[in-house]
Amino acid sequence: MTANAKRICCWSAAAALLMVALYSAMGVLQAGSIYVGERALHNFRFWGSITVSSLVGSIVFGLYAMRLKKTSPR
Repeated sequence: MTANAKRICCWSAAAALLMVALYSAMGVLQAGSIYVGERALHNFRFWGSITVSSLVGSIVFGLYAMRLKKTSPR
């Protein structure tokens, strides 16, 4: 696989993970606004962990794609 193809795949993965992070952030908001008590805490932990992990993954893939652009020959 060429560096250009890898860069496109990394940007695609970063965009997909960013969309997952936005969707799960809505789950965090729902957990805080609809539910109370133990159920709200459970939903917050579930959606919060997905939000954080997908944001970190999106940043990692984005940085890797930028790194591939710098190292690719012109």
